[in-house]
Amino acid sequence: MQRIGLILLMMNLGFALSAQPVIGDEVKLIDKADYFSHENLALEIIDWLTENPLDSSEYLRSEFNAFGMEWLSGHPSLKVELESEIMPFAAEYPDLLFIHALASAKYLFQHPESSKIEYNVHGLKAVCKSVKMSKGLADSKALTDIVKLCDDNLLEGWVTSRIQD
Repeated sequence: MQRIGLILLMMNLGFALSAQPVIGDEVKLIDKADYFSHENLALEIIDWLTENPLDSSEYLRSEFNAFGMEWLSGHPSLKVELESEIMPFAAEYPDLLFIHALASAKYLFQHPESSKIEYNVHGLKAVCKSVKMSKGLADSKALTDIVKLCDDNLLEGWVTSRIQD
């Protein structure tokens, strides 16, 4: 029985390790073609960032945040507008700004006709998910309010009331 448990644990560990994206030395974002050719890697990185707690793998998270933001800021056909009015947490928790920006970008990438409200709502939903899985974030009033809006399905109306589309 212990052998089965060990095998299952090793399989889960192997899956977790294989699911982690790798930014190889050959990955450069210099010209337009680079941004297009590394879209899948960027999306994998965004998935990793939104699926793992903020307090896990700090070095890797920092590296992925930097790559994701470089990819987002330089991508020739992807422009995400972020509004401070819907990010009251940004000053206190800057890592959540990355989550919001990159999750918004992924949504816009996958739904190019989406509105600024739609992709910002999606970005905030990713923030809520990160808050719930990360330690020590639930004490912030700004985050508690955002999570409550998510849980009560009121986020879209709240975002709409604060930004112009």
